[in-house]
Amino acid sequence: MYNFKDELLDNKKPFKNYLFVKTEYRHQKLFFSDILYLKGLSDYVAIQTKEEKILTLQNMKDF
Repeated sequence: MYNFKDELLDNKKPFKNYLFVKTEYRHQKLFFSDILYLKGLSDYVAIQTKEEKILTLQNMKDF
């Protein structure tokens, strides 16, 4: 399982602790600490957070 925290700690550059994804007709801000896992579904990515499941029309390469 990919661990965002390990990669961020290894990198010495300043980093943001969130990302924006396009879902439906808006952009949604997601904090890395809220993401449980990502699941690639061909041209979509399902993002499971602590509170909801988000489906975005992006593929894994876009992340």
